[in-house]
Amino acid sequence: MRNRSIKSIALQAQDAHASPVSPCVFYKLHESSGSTFSDTLGNGPDFSYTGTGSIRANTTWLTPNGTDDMLQVSRDNMGILNDIFRMDTEYGQLIMAFDLWTDGSSTGFETIFQSGVAGSTVGHIGVGLSSAGSALSVSTRGVGASTNKDDSFGFTFAGLSLTNKRLQCVVELVRATATTMDAHCYIDGEVRATLTGIDWLSNSATRPYAGAQGVPVFGATFFGLQTTSTVTRRLSSLGSNSRVSRFLAHRSATRDTMLALKVAQQMYAAQGDFPRALRGV
Repeated sequence: MRNRSIKSIALQAQDAHASPVSPCVFYKLHESSGSTFSDTLGNGPDFSYTGTGSIRANTTWLTPNGTDDMLQVSRDNMGILNDIFRMDTEYGQLIMAFDLWTDGSSTGFETIFQSGVAGSTVGHIGVGLSSAGSALSVSTRGVGASTNKDDSFGFTFAGLSLTNKRLQCVVELVRATATTMDAHCYIDGEVRATLTGIDWLSNSATRPYAGAQGVPVFGATFFGLQTTSTVTRRLSSLGSNSRVSRFLAHRSATRDTMLALKVAQQMYAAQGDFPRALRGV
């Protein structure tokens, strides 16, 4: 006899492409030709490549020559990136994730990604390799500051046996007060280092980067630190054997204390995929 009390249940597959829970961009940086690099989520602006190097020489990696290779978006086309990297108006967290290959031997600070300008009237925020090539560092410059401020996470790649291999890196920035932030570093799904009380107002800055500007922030750059007219601190495959792939940036108004670790673990476990923790399902 048929059991008429049983109700049919409609099953619906989870959408792997659901919208992220808050402002987010995800650049795979795997374009095999052309000069345009796009956000696979469709949220962020296209970055344009300029340079003379063989930036696609390594499959699935971008390998800048350290001389003139860079990806850049102008100040007028920043779009959602302005919202993601602006942390001056409310407390929150910024998560940057990327894949990195390096031998740890850079001779100067090498920028992986930077938003804003290294100039006293604007300021910037970004992440790169420390001057000795030993570790990841957070680079900031408050509005009105006389110089950049670089805060290294302190560990050495060699000391952690993390040279010349694919590394999945996550840098989490948390706005602690109106003038300070904390930073957390995750590599290959593990917590590696923490910095507390990074001062956004060091070097005589009048306010944190992106403070009350009311206009776009003079663009963003991969593989170099943009000044008002030139690009310096370039990521160099010649100086540090550095390559980069797959860049994610996410910002939320309040901090989820486990979110960055989840992103780090998921991006390490599923290389090439957008992390489930940000799919908004």
